[in-house]
Amino acid sequence: FFFYSYRPPPISHLSSSSAASDVYKRQGIKFCSTSQSLTAPNASACEHEMEKLCGDVAHKPGCQACIHSDAHSKLLKPLCHGTGTGVKFCSTSQSLTAPNASACEHEMEKLCGDVAHKPGCQACIHSDAHSKLLKPLCHGTGTGVKFCSTSQSLTAPNASACEHEMEKLCGDVAHKPGCQACIHSDAHSKLLKPLCHGTGTGVKFCRMSVVK
Repeated sequence: FFFYSYRPPPISHLSSSSAASDVYKRQGIKFCSTSQSLTAPNASACEHEMEKLCGDVAHKPGCQACIHSDAHSKLLKPLCHGTGTGVKFCSTSQSLTAPNASACEHEMEKLCGDVAHKPGCQACIHSDAHSKLLKPLCHGTGTGVKFCSTSQSLTAPNASACEHEMEKLCGDVAHKPGCQACIHSDAHSKLLKPLCHGTGTGVKFCRMSVVK
């Protein structure tokens, strides 16, 4: 009796096919992952994988499109979600230093999209982990107010929300000289007026304690 046993073709035979290459790439991630890395995002592993998939467009136009393509997103999301690696990997030197409302809103949507315009939204975007990622992109843009506002809070002043926003924009001069100038600057006034008008929060926020 003769027994026939099937032997798969060698890897070198398949490597000429781009489809097969993608399969091996995916299997390599799965095969080498620990139980922790399969479930927990990891910034270092995420950056390494981005470099492999989209290294030719890192810090260039087309970078975000590359890492968020359907094929790449499936591979990167388990490793990268919430780590902020995408922002770092695709940022140009200008975007690393300058706030950008559009980039800020995009990043907020990724991190806290499930609670946008809902209770818990402000807590999400201001959590320690998320704040570190969002502050360079978002500071002074007013995107947080817009992103977390309900239809009611967009039209109605709110002393608590007003004070929270003042603290973010002008907290370093609260109750000090320069406080009124800060909250009434052109840039800040546009953000604060809808939340603060008529609440008296500005007076309270900037009032200096009287030393007797």
